[in-house]
Amino acid sequence: MTVKANMEAIAQLRTDTEDAVERLQGQPRTGMPTTLGEALDYVYRRVGYVQKGGRTTFGDRYSYVGEADLIAAIRPVMAAAGLIGPYPVRVEHAVVEHTPTRKGNAQTRHEVTVTYRLMHGHSGDYLELQVPGLGVDSGDKGTAKAMTGAYKYALRQLWCIETGDDPDDTPSALQEGIALGVTLHHDPVTQ
Repeated sequence: MTVKANMEAIAQLRTDTEDAVERLQGQPRTGMPTTLGEALDYVYRRVGYVQKGGRTTFGDRYSYVGEADLIAAIRPVMAAAGLIGPYPVRVEHAVVEHTPTRKGNAQTRHEVTVTYRLMHGHSGDYLELQVPGLGVDSGDKGTAKAMTGAYKYALRQLWCIETGDDPDDTPSALQEGIALGVTLHHDPVTQ
């Protein structure tokens, strides 16, 4: 094949690709969800258990599912279904004093209530979910911890993601401690 023939073939390929893109713009891919409900079902049927990939290196040692683990498991399937988000559209934030660290350093507890929106790109329909988050820190990371916790639990609850954790395994006394502002050392959000 000559250089001229190659150039003509490339030009034809470019023209064919541009024509195909024009024909497909605004049209759903064949077999892909065209409604929000179909997209939610698509993801729900394809995402299940997420392996705990994180391990604390301080305090009580435990494994946890990190934000990156959840995103890696869910995002590709959500993208294939045409879902965008969840992204925050409203955040309520309160900061209160918390018990000092073991060394006596002051801590603050950051409580957020985040409203996330999950949108279906093709239809424009969306759903909103409201999720609490809690972060305790002696520095400047309390809000980030609270936001990360809220996002992780939004994803886990929305898609019924199994991680091996069961709230019924936590003794009631520890759960009541949360309401009293007691730091639970096995909860990654409060570290």
